[in-house]
Amino acid sequence: MGCPCEQSIQSKVSPGLVKGCEDIVYCLLDPDLFDLSTGKLKNAAFSKTQLRKNRLSCVRKSFSNIAEINNKVINPQISKNPNRRFCGVFVCQSAKIRAINENSEQDICVSDAGLPDFPSHAHLGFSSTIARSNKSIQVAVRANLINAFEARGRQELKSVFEERTANVVPTALCKLSNLFRLCLRFVAARCRKCLRAILRQFFP
Repeated sequence: MGCPCEQSIQSKVSPGLVKGCEDIVYCLLDPDLFDLSTGKLKNAAFSKTQLRKNRLSCVRKSFSNIAEINNKVINPQISKNPNRRFCGVFVCQSAKIRAINENSEQDICVSDAGLPDFPSHAHLGFSSTIARSNKSIQVAVRANLINAFEARGRQELKSVFEERTANVVPTALCKLSNLFRLCLRFVAARCRKCLRAILRQFFP
């Protein structure tokens, strides 16, 4: 598999594996990632270096909100450099990111990367195949990733979360699916402990 990080939970504090139905949010800051005067992305956006490390930071919309993104993403960056300006976000469904496959079975991985005070944090990264590929292929994959995020256009943070009203059923189902998966893991772990206890009674 080119994305082993997707097969198991990467963070103990994350809300579970990233489901295909989830929207992924990428924040834009001028002048680092976005040029507000031209309306174009800067070279630092969707950094190939971070993609190679499988550590390009993003946010899982279903488990976040405006206040959290302001407090954990936008404000800390602006406090480091007051010249920075928040310019909106790009949003793309996880399934569409994973469907980028012009150069391998799956070119981009989407994995959970929850932090103790920021559980909705996630990572994007090149698949192992792409990470080992040459520079021209990585440039092409990055371009495809940008195209996927740009498909909905640049959006205001408020408008992104207002969409929840229209998408409340899919969002709820996505959360329930993650919760069910976590419950199964918990039950399986308890069952293994019970089985070991029973076996110890007969085979000390």
